[in-house]
Amino acid sequence: SAQLVWLDLNNQGYLHAVFIYSGVADNAWADRTSLYFGSTDAGVSWFEVDAVPINNGTTGRSGFPCIVGTSDGSAVIANHNNNAPHTTRSTIFIDNSPFENNFTEYDPDETTTGQPLYPKLAILPDNDVLIAAFSSDVYLNKLSGGIFSGWGLVGGGEPETYSLAVSENGSKIGLVCLGEPLANQAHWVLYNETTDGGLTWAPPTIVWQAYTDPGTGNI
Repeated sequence: SAQLVWLDLNNQGYLHAVFIYSGVADNAWADRTSLYFGSTDAGVSWFEVDAVPINNGTTGRSGFPCIVGTSDGSAVIANHNNNAPHTTRSTIFIDNSPFENNFTEYDPDETTTGQPLYPKLAILPDNDVLIAAFSSDVYLNKLSGGIFSGWGLVGGGEPETYSLAVSENGSKIGLVCLGEPLANQAHWVLYNETTDGGLTWAPPTIVWQAYTDPGTGNI
């Protein structure tokens, strides 16, 4: 569920992108980094902004990033990283202004089942940020005014198998993910919706029912 490019609708031609990079092809990827790029001409040309967070040689690693942006055009990037002083987990970085490269990190801490990894983001019209991440199951957390609401369990799934979206006027947030609503129904696709900024969620709607072959167990 890739979320690697953000188009800023309020600044014509502004595009923001982030992806994993490593310059050491040793299968250990000691310098694994989330590189952030920008374009002001609708993608005709690109410039490298920096790694987010800045990689401190082999002591700092980040990966599996995603990106959205604030109403004033600042990039909002999440990835899981071991940026000091915390252990490897998903955090949110918000730039001070478009392409300024002056990011503030917001750390949501761990969930009840461990470290949240593989983040996905949604941003509301008031610039509150909703983050989904995986820690045995899918969890959600909301960043508002620099404060997190706390991790809440929303369903099952696997890494990178969930996505968030906000309606045009911001009145609804949708979450789609894999789940297991009943026993032996793994990998069904479920859709949840909230109309109060993520405080409460409607019961999940089943979008697609996976079939598991009884003879092989293959989905």
